[in-house]
Amino acid sequence: LRTILELAGGLQVVGEACNGLEGIQRVDQLRPDVVLMDLAMPQMDGLEATERIKAQHPETGVVMMTIHDSDEAREQAIKAGVDAFLAKGTDTETLIQTIQEVGEKLRVWR
Repeated sequence: LRTILELAGGLQVVGEACNGLEGIQRVDQLRPDVVLMDLAMPQMDGLEATERIKAQHPETGVVMMTIHDSDEAREQAIKAGVDAFLAKGTDTETLIQTIQEVGEKLRVWR
């Protein structure tokens, strides 16, 4: 995924995390414009990580991408504060466009 995003042009991957706790730490350190978040992760799921990121860094966008593409998962993600929700397997063009749109929306907000 990192390679796909970097080759797309216009996107720079500044960090990666293997679980929700590490994700929060990376956001604190790196201050990315947008975080690409999974729902199911060890130590802390993407919902709790998103809630914490949004509480500490409301200017950071969160795009959740997960295999758990259900109405319930979408509702929980929205309540947690995600800016966009995508199913894993979404085509690359849609993924990149979504990341760019979330980043642009939040840049305007700032």
